[in-house]
Amino acid sequence: MIRQHSLRLWLLLCTMAAALIISGCGGGSSSGSATTPTDASGETLTTTIETDGSFELDLSDLDTPVLLYASGIAGGNAYQMLSVAFADDLNGTANITPLTDLIVGNAVGRNPQEFFNNPDFDLIQQTAIETQEEALKTRLKPLLDALGVEE
Repeated sequence: MIRQHSLRLWLLLCTMAAALIISGCGGGSSSGSATTPTDASGETLTTTIETDGSFELDLSDLDTPVLLYASGIAGGNAYQMLSVAFADDLNGTANITPLTDLIVGNAVGRNPQEFFNNPDFDLIQQTAIETQEEALKTRLKPLLDALGVEE
């Protein structure tokens, strides 16, 4: 009985993880999508997210860490997701996905949406974010391996 429930729970979790991964890939049509980075001093920028999920911002005038918040409608569903960028991320690519939202929430110990609305930048530690990234990779590795997804 316990084994059967464990298998069902594992299958449910795998299905949910796959849905999160797929929904975080971008693409599809979207409307009203925007990203709003915010730094500890309250400085913000806003830009539109393209229908392919891409966006471009110059974050060089913001103090790190920078909270990256994306909201909009894609595939008929409303999304609000959070990510974070540190100094070494400023000249590269920053992703905002359901997985980054989960990582930030776990790292700061709060609901990501509530955290964005009332941020405590002292809670945003790069080592905590990296630890949560690795923990999530470890948890999803069996599913990703089964799907043939490479790192």
